[in-house]
Amino acid sequence: MNYIGVDIHKPFTFAVIEDKEGNIISEEKFENSQENFQNFLRDCKPEETLIVMESTYVWEYIYEILDSMNYKVKLANPLRTKAIASARICTVSFS
Repeated sequence: MNYIGVDIHKPFTFAVIEDKEGNIISEEKFENSQENFQNFLRDCKPEETLIVMESTYVWEYIYEILDSMNYKVKLANPLRTKAIASARICTVSFS
């Protein structure tokens, strides 16, 4: 299983792929386009990958790209994500 964290900005995305042990497989900053997402995700099978992204003001465009590629995408609440990141101890569940 691969886990991908996606930090979306209007012109670009920063994404990190981690394996189930939390080891970073890849990280990249790229302009937002379907072609760039396809290139970044070329080694990740949709059925073995979970993508998490904050529901920012441009999330719908990116969600549609990933959904059209058959990836499972979870939206994270930005306020809760910030609270978790600020906590000294955190446990994240992808279920």
